[in-house]
Amino acid sequence: MIDTTFVSKRLSVHPSSVHTAVGKWHRSLPSVTMARGCVRFGHRLWLAGESQQASSDPLQLYAVRSILWMNGQPIRVDLEFSMWSATVSQLAFRPAHLAWPVRTERYACRAARILEDVGGSIAGRVTFHVTPGQQPRMAMARTAPVRPAA
Repeated sequence: MIDTTFVSKRLSVHPSSVHTAVGKWHRSLPSVTMARGCVRFGHRLWLAGESQQASSDPLQLYAVRSILWMNGQPIRVDLEFSMWSATVSQLAFRPAHLAWPVRTERYACRAARILEDVGGSIAGRVTFHVTPGQQPRMAMARTAPVRPAA
């Protein structure tokens, strides 16, 4: 058994960019044919088509009601994006209940794997803002032909 049900991951996205980046990502997800008003990320995570209203928590940046599927059983969770620090965000699953299988190691592993996938998908869509006077940085990989050894 695990001693918490809140599974989270740091997201290397500036908190000021989260609402825009997550909103674009959320709107780009395909709809679920069997559930009106829902979109899906992969086969194991369904999200409400609209985000939740602003929270009273000042650190919460974006939240959406979701369903995490485990063994054909729906688990209601909130997918939350919040401020971790001044420069880093956090994404997390907050389950709506503590019924089985939420407090199991299997749930924690599945939730962590899905958070990794969501984080990677969102990080690929983020545009980094540059302060005036600062040159933007880009990472590039260079390849060169390799000559065979003589």
